[in-house]
Amino acid sequence: MTLIFVLTVLTASATNVKTLKSDNNKDGNSVSTTSYSGKITDSLSKEALTGVKISIENTDITVYSDLEGNFTINLPENTSSRNLKISYISYEEKTMDMTEITNGSIEINPVF
Repeated sequence: MTLIFVLTVLTASATNVKTLKSDNNKDGNSVSTTSYSGKITDSLSKEALTGVKISIENTDITVYSDLEGNFTINLPENTSSRNLKISYISYEEKTMDMTEITNGSIEINPVF
């Protein structure tokens, strides 16, 4: 039941734009973040992939793609890493710089 709720929330928040916003960190202080959004698809079939793990390298920040392959991940201003690590069962792991998300689509390759 919880998994369905989380996926629904991600579906509602996914967009293909970069925005600056201010969030509160665990100490209650305001932290500026940049949102990166995109859609994860299979490189061969071009179909959207659900439940793909997207994380910011060397951090605990992780999100999963929703039912339509969409995701949004927030990068705090003070984070040194700009690399996304994308992983999914039966697919090659992919690491890429966030600035490479130009058209909002990220293709990953199945493992044969």
